[in-house]
Amino acid sequence: MKQLFLWISFFAFVAVSCNPKKQVPFDYGNVVNNIYKNNFFQFKLQVPHGWKVLSKDEKKKLSEKGRDYITQGNEGMKDAFKASEINTANLLSIFRYEVNPEEEYNCNFIIMAENLKNNPKIKNGEDYLYVTKQVIQKTNIQISSADSKFEKVKLGGRDFFRMNMTLSVMGMEIQQSYFALLDQGFALGMVMSYVTESDKKLLDDCIHSVTFNN
Repeated sequence: MKQLFLWISFFAFVAVSCNPKKQVPFDYGNVVNNIYKNNFFQFKLQVPHGWKVLSKDEKKKLSEKGRDYITQGNEGMKDAFKASEINTANLLSIFRYEVNPEEEYNCNFIIMAENLKNNPKIKNGEDYLYVTKQVIQKTNIQISSADSKFEKVKLGGRDFFRMNMTLSVMGMEIQQSYFALLDQGFALGMVMSYVTESDKKLLDDCIHSVTFNN
């Protein structure tokens, strides 16, 4: 059951619904020799050796379970999430171990993109994280703590905004860091979720390995 909450990361970022825009070929990216590369957003990063990279079908199945769990009892929120999925792309989902719902929490890293064409009020990653936080607060997720102000950080030479949050899930404290920037009319988001400091170190190394071509 705890593994369902790894999809808090994805659904929290499904915050703003809009219409798809693909004037240039959109690229979900792929992993080759432990390197994830995305030509649309012009970046790549190192995938930790031995980590599980979810397939399209695996991402779909887990996302459906996670969506239903965190929106149970709130049909309006469930419908909103379903609508937003049309405009959101899960680019990469990786986990330290094989995904097993019966095991303890499995640290993970997720990259997604959401088209913001019809949302001109969102000007930067900071605005997007603010909306993300509001969405999380409307779900069944129990938040122990969350940043009130978002720090600007450099990743691969680009300016992201970062939001840190602690979630209380079935007696376990899950740490999450959300990173977001706006690029070509999309919000590009990266989320690291962990429990232990050793997991945090691996995730820090992963996200700081990102390099952009532009």
